[in-house]
Amino acid sequence: MVDQRAIAVGSSSYLLLLDRLKAGGYEVGPMSVGLSVHPRVRLRHDVEFSMSAALALARLENSQGYVATYYFATRSPFFNLLYPRNRLVIEEIAGLGHEIGAHLGSDVFDNSDHYVDRELVLARDLIPRLSDNLVSLHSPPSLEQTRSNHASLALTYEPILAGTETYVADSQGRWNARPEELDSVNNSQVQLLTHPLWWAQLAQSATERLQYLWGHISADMIDASRAFLPKLTASATAEHEV
Repeated sequence: MVDQRAIAVGSSSYLLLLDRLKAGGYEVGPMSVGLSVHPRVRLRHDVEFSMSAALALARLENSQGYVATYYFATRSPFFNLLYPRNRLVIEEIAGLGHEIGAHLGSDVFDNSDHYVDRELVLARDLIPRLSDNLVSLHSPPSLEQTRSNHASLALTYEPILAGTETYVADSQGRWNARPEELDSVNNSQVQLLTHPLWWAQLAQSATERLQYLWGHISADMIDASRAFLPKLTASATAEHEV
């Protein structure tokens, strides 16, 4: 059975989606622009798995004149934000005109002011070019549980919770609502959350997506290990060529 909400993965599908929204009367921009009297889509990316996929998407958006906000996970098991190459990736994404935010969260969900304040202290050390008011939470049990008094979360979640912004997300590789059904009259304000990894691949089923995810992470780790261990890499390469 075909999943009607499965995302049409791949970079060309992503650009087609943005172009359709723009052609439908929406202004398309980053998260900081806030709500508008004009139909507007705010582009948000939560980066949890792959720095290279984030950079590829940022370059693609820039090539077509789109600006988005990239929220980097502070406690992801898949990349180290202190690693110099990853910091250069974030610098390049910011240099392309995109906004940089923090994606806070670990194994246990917490949206308390104390938690957010503590995690923002960490994020400021980890993430170059970070804007303090650009914060998202990792894997909330429900949107209602993103409700918080913390000012840094207001820009992301308050419009959704207040019902003034339609939330469309591709979490788990499928849409919570079909973006092609949006219209600028009935859904004048939209927050579009996408995860860069899904748009860098062509897998369709959940199993294929998971396999791709593991493979992509492995490829990133191999590249990082080559850069971190250049002498061992050179020695192993020479040995293999003998």
